Amino acid sequence: MKNKDYQAGYRDGIERAITIAKAMGADTKLIEKLENEIDQTGNLLKFSFGESYLLIEESNAMGRKIIEQVSARTLPVLVFTRELKFKVNSSNVKIFYITYENMDNSVSPTDLSRIDNYIRTNLRERGVVYIDSIDYIYNQNQERVQHIVKLISTIKDYINRVNGILLISLDNRTIKEQDYLIIKKEFKNVLNFIK
Repeated sequence: MKNKDYQAGYRDGIERAITIAKAMGADTKLIEKLENEIDQTGNLLKFSFGESYLLIEESNAMGRKIIEQVSARTLPVLVFTRELKFKVNSSNVKIFYITYENMDNSVSPTDLSRIDNYIRTNLRERGVVYIDSIDYIYNQNQERVQHIVKLISTIKDYINRVNGILLISLDNRTIKEQDYLIIKKEFKNVLNFIK
């Protein structure tokens, strides 16, 4: 199912729930909570500061869309991506490319401490970190899941301290099932966009 279909279905479902809740005379707090799910900017996904999210997706399309929406709100954003064509027209977004090539704003997929250092150096309070290539980083580190879990854990701790948001995109079909389950255990917020 395409992202547009998912979003349209989500919005329709929330709108139906509001209609039914009103018709059944539900508590106004419940109705307000449902109405807050669809805010005036059209964002369909709500993220809480101080939280980390694992986005299960095939092509990083939803992650990119989320980053475009977040950057429009002028929050500071750090993006770590494999896609050299990843661009966001916003001065509050800083992009680091996960590559072996020696170029500006690049970091090797095997240099996990440098990724962590970039986040600690560049992330401000209530900032957002988006990593769209955790499966690539996993594969480039000889599939040593403990290294990935340690990286995620240290980033999550820092995100919590600065009251930020961590978004990690992963295609779970590209890594070993047992390692995916270990990574997934690190997150209480898992959003699956693969149908």
